Amino acid sequence: MAPITAANFVVLGAAMLLPRFKWSDYLKESLTLMVALASTFAIVGYLYGVPALYGAVSVSSSAMALHTGVNFLLLAIGFLFVERETGFVRVFHGSSIASMVARYLVPVAFLVPVVLGAIFIRTRWSLDHPHLVMALTVVSNIVLLVALIWLFALMIRWVEKERAIVQQQAETDKLTGIFNRRHFESSLEREIQRACRYGSPLSLLMIDVDNFKQLNDKYGHLVGDRMLNRLARECESCLRTSDIFCRYGGDEFVIVAPETSALAAMTMARRMRQNIDALGMDQSFGALAISIGIAVWQESFKTNDDFIAAADSALYQAKSAGRNRESLYSPKAC
Repeated sequence: MAPITAANFVVLGAAMLLPRFKWSDYLKESLTLMVALASTFAIVGYLYGVPALYGAVSVSSSAMALHTGVNFLLLAIGFLFVERETGFVRVFHGSSIASMVARYLVPVAFLVPVVLGAIFIRTRWSLDHPHLVMALTVVSNIVLLVALIWLFALMIRWVEKERAIVQQQAETDKLTGIFNRRHFESSLEREIQRACRYGSPLSLLMIDVDNFKQLNDKYGHLVGDRMLNRLARECESCLRTSDIFCRYGGDEFVIVAPETSALAAMTMARRMRQNIDALGMDQSFGALAISIGIAVWQESFKTNDDFIAAADSALYQAKSAGRNRESLYSPKAC
């Protein structure tokens, strides 16, 4: 048995028998990587015709055979990845961008330079000049590196696109196609911080369908869903691109309106309510009407919930005053 082969057996055996402690996984994998590196040297030595790389400097019997090097390389890879999610190899597991890059690009980065170098050295063309071989190898590696970087960027774009789609689905109400309560809460927090930073007005409109339960019971849930969907479309037609329209739950909707004063919010609410009044004349829906509560952000509000509670209080005032109207929150009225 060649000394280099025996050394690989010793190192790999030590990695397998090493007791478990805090950094044992990293130490085991380091020893295994040493075996993989020695095997790679031997394989490349045979491909490139460099005996020094596979241990045959002076005595031929000391050389590691090519098939032995391949077997050791496969054994080391198997020991690293079979049912292991710790140490260095944990980066290959999971659905993150880093794991995807490692799984797809590392094998390519390992194999392509070796294959290209072997092709240049053992080609049929006259490439005896070592500088020419080196130049071709360098250029090929540059092309490979650029291609790997391009693939890396492409993977990142693909993952970001997929995540954006998933996030949009998680923050979108399936029935109406507008944002849901989760998106509302995060957007409200962001807009409140912006309003406080720049001193700009911020309005919150809370919308509720009047007597929706009775309409739902009378016409059925499918017609009720159509009502909510049509209502959402009519409200959207009255909004600006900067307004954030969300379904709060059931037959309640909310609108976060940045840069909107109390007067502008009341005008917006009145226009929406009039559109819904006109929609209510459609015989397929019956008499459809909405009530709207409006609150404008004040420094006296200590939390986001205070802001929501103010809009909800204004909505209650609109309901109490006879429904089908808009009402502006006033602390004195509470």
